[in-house]
Amino acid sequence: MDDNLKAWLFDILNAISEIESFFSNQPKIFSTYQENIVVKRAFERNMELSAKQ
Repeated sequence: MDDNLKAWLFDILNAISEIESFFSNQPKIFSTYQENIVVKRAFERNMELSAKQ
């Protein structure tokens, strides 16, 4: 596996960990995500950063 791919996968793993932390004190229910604009934007931003690699 080349270094670029490893770095990209590492970034995705970090994004997933951060997204998981957004829901640490509440159940992972889609409607909760939809209703919380801060969590929604943070989630979307993490996905954008991961996809750019």
